[in-house]
Amino acid sequence: MKKKFYQTSIVVLFVLTIISCGIQKSSTAKNALIGTWQICNSDGVVEQNLYGNKDQIRYKIISTDKFTLIDLNSRYNKVLNSFVGSYTIDKNIYKEHILFTNSNFNNLLKDTYSYKYKVKDDLLTIEGIGNPYIETWKRVQ
Repeated sequence: MKKKFYQTSIVVLFVLTIISCGIQKSSTAKNALIGTWQICNSDGVVEQNLYGNKDQIRYKIISTDKFTLIDLNSRYNKVLNSFVGSYTIDKNIYKEHILFTNSNFNNLLKDTYSYKYKVKDDLLTIEGIGNPYIETWKRVQ
């Protein structure tokens, strides 16, 4: 009886260890994304004229369960566009679900966008799944 209890205890501890390592790995991936990011080119040079628009910059702020994307005109201190939503991570797939936006983008509400992502040093690269969308972001210190 003691031997069976001991064997069962070992198996339970082994399973709990595997589960906790999986949870920790997912949590570590999420922690790598948390922070403030500014869009840049693939070399890490921050974009000052986003999409050819003078003085337009873009930030993405990622918390533990929400993201905010905001386009700004740095010259006139003006908010141009903004998106707020939730996100999930599954392996190397980052999914954004838009919950709030300004009226120019109401058609995007409730949409979900999926990206493959990679964090290396202070750069985050996302690549759209099912579309050619690729962006690089630099962590803001």
